[in-house]
Amino acid sequence: MYFYSDTAPRAHSDIDVWKMNGSEAYLRHYSNYLFLNFVAVKGTREERASVEKEILICERKLKFWERHPKFDAAYVQGQKEKLIKQWRQDAAGASGKTSAP
Repeated sequence: MYFYSDTAPRAHSDIDVWKMNGSEAYLRHYSNYLFLNFVAVKGTREERASVEKEILICERKLKFWERHPKFDAAYVQGQKEKLIKQWRQDAAGASGKTSAP
């Protein structure tokens, strides 16, 4: 789980994103997106305020990975459906407010 800052200066990185698996990178961010949406509904007032900005950043990252040359839309769609199903089952068991880990 990562929390991103929209205002922090970007640090130099030696990671070549063009060599990465775009589908798996997308799915990591999508999993985070589902968590952020969960917190946006079930979190405390402070958590909900914080995740609003993070959701926007996460959506930008998802759009980036969708355009990646190593992005397989069919594979990602199947994996997204599995993640959504898992989150629905997990969220159904959660009640009341939660504090994000």
